[in-house]
Amino acid sequence: MFIVRRSLRSLLPVLLLLLLAGALPTSAQFRVDLRAASIVQGGPYDVHFNSTTVPTFANLGADTVSALQTGVDLVSSPLNVRFSAAGSGIGSPVIERDVAIATQTEYLFVAYGTSASPKLKVLSRLRTQAAGANKSLLRFFNASTMAGGLDFHLVSADSAAIASNVTADSATPFSTVNAAPVTLEITRAGSTEVLTNVTLPLLSGGRLTVIVTGSSKDDMNVLVMQGTTTNGYHIPTLQRSATGALPLLRVVHVWPQEALSGIGYQKLDIFLNDLTSPTIGPLPYRTASEQLGPFTDDTVTVRFARENEGLGSPVQVVKVPVERDSAYTVILTRFLSGTAISMTLTAPMSKSGDPMDDTVQLRVAQAADGLGPVDIRLISVPGDDTVTIDNLNFLVASSFSRMLTGPVRIEVSRDGAETPFYTRTTGSLEIGASGYYTIILSGSDSTFTADVLAENVAQRQEFNPQADVPVPPPGLLAGSVSIAPNPAINAVPHLHLTLQRPAHLALEVVDPAGRTVARGAELLRAAGDVDLAVPVAGLPAGVYTCVVRVDGVPTARTLIVGR
Repeated sequence: MFIVRRSLRSLLPVLLLLLLAGALPTSAQFRVDLRAASIVQGGPYDVHFNSTTVPTFANLGADTVSALQTGVDLVSSPLNVRFSAAGSGIGSPVIERDVAIATQTEYLFVAYGTSASPKLKVLSRLRTQAAGANKSLLRFFNASTMAGGLDFHLVSADSAAIASNVTADSATPFSTVNAAPVTLEITRAGSTEVLTNVTLPLLSGGRLTVIVTGSSKDDMNVLVMQGTTTNGYHIPTLQRSATGALPLLRVVHVWPQEALSGIGYQKLDIFLNDLTSPTIGPLPYRTASEQLGPFTDDTVTVRFARENEGLGSPVQVVKVPVERDSAYTVILTRFLSGTAISMTLTAPMSKSGDPMDDTVQLRVAQAADGLGPVDIRLISVPGDDTVTIDNLNFLVASSFSRMLTGPVRIEVSRDGAETPFYTRTTGSLEIGASGYYTIILSGSDSTFTADVLAENVAQRQEFNPQADVPVPPPGLLAGSVSIAPNPAINAVPHLHLTLQRPAHLALEVVDPAGRTVARGAELLRAAGDVDLAVPVAGLPAGVYTCVVRVDGVPTARTLIVGR
């Protein structure tokens, strides 16, 4: 320590001379964050600050954002900004401007316009401006050449514009909005004619910049920049008018797991594409996630995993081919044996098929195994309109049908039966942003329900778990199916049930992978109590599903075999 002090003291005169001579920097007056972006269909560009010969951001291509440089100390204002052709140095910049700066501020320098005549827009944010929990920051930049200004509307109960008369080359400051996917409509200033509409992925704590380019409605593009990531990235285009909006996707968890695992209805984590952290989680049973996206690739991979178990043993992996102007719903359910299975539904995002003033669009998705084909009647209340869907099989969805707005009575019966086994009257189904609805039929081996998903509502939707009703197979006394002994340790288990009328019976044993590993003889039994030996000889110890079919309709029970 003594030696260090002597060395520093001996250098003090030299340091003082260097400081007076200007060879050492003075204290920084401005601490800022810097990044650059290009939406010019040309380039790539190098970005230089204050005549530095080495670019701060190199080789910036079209529709690209640089990484964020944080905590940059500057001694004076203005800051000289130069965009040059990549590798050309600073002698002949295509854009150059001196920008007045303030400390504790984040600056985004956006090159836009044409490659022949590029322009520069400077967007800024105080570093202390944050969205907070369940909120998001949102701003708009009109980089188009359309005459007049643009109005931006978030579709909700309040139809007022969030930003009005945003003229060409101008931008708004950040506004604080609710953090949930929402439809954005863009109109000409003061007009009700919608030029385009897109879904904004507003995230909790996020910062979203919406950029509009083009010269008219026909070639208008809508791009979005997320400000919270510090890495560089390609700017996604939410919509190109010539090709339609980028696709969106949501998942629905109606997978009852008690027959497979004996642990009840577990929450799920959802992973998208190559992400190793959950995109959604935890998602409870009987819940639809928020809408996700937009997606720029032509396939989205969805991985379902039990809560906190990671991707080591996913419950289901689904690859969904996606196209523009379409929204996708992936429903996770199960076969009666307990094996998870999914079905994917598609709905249009365009307005051409939207409900009229006094109607909604309805479809039904059959995600409940064990019922065989079902017939569905949808009856508007007080009964002025009826839609009938016959012979709807497991993992099949009907097409959309138009119905009057208001409550709808749902009646579900087995194919050909006159009396429904399930009835429910929904709340009022309304037009507007939620004018498309999917009725999802689901349940376990002994219960059934019909949940209503509002397709155009971007937020998460939790269904009513009290809507479950018991559904005994035809001819089978409810609650009469049991297995004993269970666990069956070095013993032959027997399945007991009570028939209300004569019926054909078939028995099978299914392993956790969904494979049938043993079968019993098919029998015709009279009404009354029935006792069936379960064929487990030769099966290794483990958890199985015992399935008995009464006149072809299955009922399942969990069976534990010990050795």
